[in-house]
Amino acid sequence: MRIKAVQLAVQSALPESMQGQEVPLTAKGISALMYRVAIEHPEQYSAVLKKVGDLGRNAAYWQGETVGLDDLRDALDTRPYFKV
Repeated sequence: MRIKAVQLAVQSALPESMQGQEVPLTAKGISALMYRVAIEHPEQYSAVLKKVGDLGRNAAYWQGETVGLDDLRDALDTRPYFKV
């Protein structure tokens, strides 16, 4: 089995019982992975989320990704939740 360096970095961030499975490095794949961590290892969730998030931020930085104003908009309408 060939594992890319990024896959290896993600694997090392996971709890030991979840390592060794190749995970698609897409938004859906990472989301499903983090869901599994939350269900199977809730006590390690925040640490794993931090490590995987740091990997993503570093990858975006080194690839020269940019953030536009549209990227900063809320994913849902939050006005009902706040007094305006």
